[in-house]
Amino acid sequence: MKVALYNRNNDSFVKEKCLEFSERFADEKIDCCITTDLKIENDYDALIVFGGDGTVLEAVRHTSRFGIPILGINVGNLGFLSELEQNATFNETLEVLKARNIKERMMLNVKVDGNIYSSLNDVVVKSLGTRPIYLVASVDEEFLDEYRSDGIIVCTPTGSTAYSLSAGGPILSPDLNAMTVIPVCPHTLHSRPIVISSDSVVKLSGLKAYDQMGLVVDGNMVQEIDSLKEIEIYKSDVRAKFFSASGNGFYKRLLSKMNRWGVTKD
Repeated sequence: MKVALYNRNNDSFVKEKCLEFSERFADEKIDCCITTDLKIENDYDALIVFGGDGTVLEAVRHTSRFGIPILGINVGNLGFLSELEQNATFNETLEVLKARNIKERMMLNVKVDGNIYSSLNDVVVKSLGTRPIYLVASVDEEFLDEYRSDGIIVCTPTGSTAYSLSAGGPILSPDLNAMTVIPVCPHTLHSRPIVISSDSVVKLSGLKAYDQMGLVVDGNMVQEIDSLKEIEIYKSDVRAKFFSASGNGFYKRLLSKMNRWGVTKD
């Protein structure tokens, strides 16, 4: 087995944890390296990510194309994408790695201006100003709706517990083959989230040349968009892989994490 430990922010707590785990892996005769930049080869059997959901999303963007499964250890806030909490011991971590129960998650591609970006959670076309923008959406070349809103979210089942949830979207089980289209603060009474097949192709484009729009992928602004350009969103051929711990199913984690959402820490 060959394992990489990822510490994005070079956090002191995580640094100590990485050093401890690295020494313990060496005792187990397991190859291990510590990285802060994800420049790892594609022959690793596991990537252990210390951080919150943003750190896991970053790791997925860099390693999913290599098929390297990720084990998240949450040292952030919600940590919905993490399988273990920060107090996880080395033995608990090693047990999950050796069990090798791998769950795959659907990802999206978004194409605009000849650029293609990949997403595990969501793709958002949003206003760059204080005014709503005008957007038209189609699914498989069939007109869906016109929106005057702050933007539109297209998310995977994994992303249904992220920005989509805050915008009023439904929670989807991560093993569903589906996407959700959610208008953000629509200036209308009829616009509602809609769940569509993961095999569908969603196309978005602006209706007003003066609108200022941006493309946000998994929480990162990747480019500004000419408002009349077409944005195409579809299922990626690549799937993210995650280690799953025994007895830590989606619904158990959902209940635990959602009960913590929005609770202020002392």
